[in-house]
Amino acid sequence: RSVDSEVAIFGLLSKSLRAELQFTRYRHCLFSLALCKKMLVAEEHSNAEMVAQHLAVKTLTTLQLAQNDFIFTPGTVARTCYCALEDNLEYSLDKNNRTSVPVGMCIAEMALWTHWVYLGGLVSKEMSRVV
Repeated sequence: RSVDSEVAIFGLLSKSLRAELQFTRYRHCLFSLALCKKMLVAEEHSNAEMVAQHLAVKTLTTLQLAQNDFIFTPGTVARTCYCALEDNLEYSLDKNNRTSVPVGMCIAEMALWTHWVYLGGLVSKEMSRVV
């Protein structure tokens, strides 16, 4: 479920202001993607930030997760990349190989660039948020 869609005031903002706000909110997630970071840091054209703002508006949303929610499971087709907003996520390849996901880490970036299948599972250990 999207937290963003529940904030009515966002609908009152102009498109350009909404894009700027969305980009600012998710800048750290975009910077966790090497391609976006390279574009935003190295690009001297003013269009780079405009493109990033467009990406933030069209492709990013915050999801609220309950305790023990499965974000994805092994073997399913990867259609989404995630960015951890809190340190309440756990990635596991199997029941003996579990790893806590640090805040800001990009998870399953490969889903953005190619056909991919999730190799492990991602679950929220507590109430959490992801982008």
